[in-house]
Amino acid sequence: MHKVPLEDLIVRQEDMPFFSRKLLEKHQLELLNTQLKRAKAVSPFYKYYPDKVASLEELSTLPFITAQELRENYSKLCLSSLEELTRVRTEYTSGTVGAPKKMAYSDYDSARTTEFFANGLAELIFPGDKVIICFPYTDSLSLGGLIGEAVRRIGAVPLLPGHDRSYGEFLDIIRENEANVYLGPPVLLLSLLRLQPDTTLKRALVSGDHCSETVLSFCEEILGSKLFPHYGLRESGLGGAYTCTAHAGMHIRENDMICEIIDETGSPLPDGDWGELVITTIGLEAMPLFRYRTGDFARILEGTCPCGSEVKRLEVMGRISKNAVMGHYEDILFGFDNIIDFHISDNSVILSVRDNDSELMSAVQKHLRGFDVKMITAKLTDRPMYTGKRRIL
Repeated sequence: MHKVPLEDLIVRQEDMPFFSRKLLEKHQLELLNTQLKRAKAVSPFYKYYPDKVASLEELSTLPFITAQELRENYSKLCLSSLEELTRVRTEYTSGTVGAPKKMAYSDYDSARTTEFFANGLAELIFPGDKVIICFPYTDSLSLGGLIGEAVRRIGAVPLLPGHDRSYGEFLDIIRENEANVYLGPPVLLLSLLRLQPDTTLKRALVSGDHCSETVLSFCEEILGSKLFPHYGLRESGLGGAYTCTAHAGMHIRENDMICEIIDETGSPLPDGDWGELVITTIGLEAMPLFRYRTGDFARILEGTCPCGSEVKRLEVMGRISKNAVMGHYEDILFGFDNIIDFHISDNSVILSVRDNDSELMSAVQKHLRGFDVKMITAKLTDRPMYTGKRRIL
């Protein structure tokens, strides 16, 4: 096992003499104060913020930024001019009311994210690998495009089908190109492996949604290798934290992002305790956010990683809402290896299965009392039942 290469990336990006927690935290405070001063001078949204804090602990005295405030104040929260922006990501969801949620990035932001992706992907991708990237792809600055560039820097070959294809199309691309690495959502990976267990895939990074224990264990059993979970969101600049070869939590992009965990009252929690993840993006140029409430249930792991790194590590369990129980249903339903996918609402469940049999229906209904359960036979022409985050509608 080797030490996570993220330390070397942080040293190089921040021009530090060497890596240590003391030096990193000193640098975090400098970056935080630089961003505070800049935000206060440029944005009316931040006019009541201080232009500096005396310590990282004082970060907790700043107000939170919510998803609703982000929707309503995009133009005030963006600190760069239109000429300096290279991409604006707009998120529409089934729950969006009024303005959508937007995030803006500069060339600098995209370059930093690509470097972070390449650094993390090097833990499981090697020169010559064929890598299928099942994330949204429209152009070089989309999520898939940035990951594709990171894969090329490693010397591997990116395959970019995007995220909205049929199972058969994904499987054809894997087979025809002899892809041996998968990057994409965890349930899509499980569906593909169950439809075609004799795959050429050997390793996988999963991101974009919570990976339940059942999904993780079945994927690892078929692949014969451990999964590498990754955490990122639009508000963090897409990249946020990645798993090293120790597989003991995800190392945080600490020179670009400060993480806090808070309880239901908004009070900070110590490392090791579960609560809501709050991020402050000290490394973003176009649109840094101070104490943004992600709505994700998470904890910061205590101590040093088994790999030897002092870079802090994150565990994320999913959304803090009724959708947090989606992982509960995934653990139950994907425990039946005949199930390819499922779609769930408050009162109904649609199961996509390899073989439609009465014994499976009877077994499933014992766990889904109160739901109207429908079973359909999966076809290669089917598309995944969710193309975004899995949620109970």
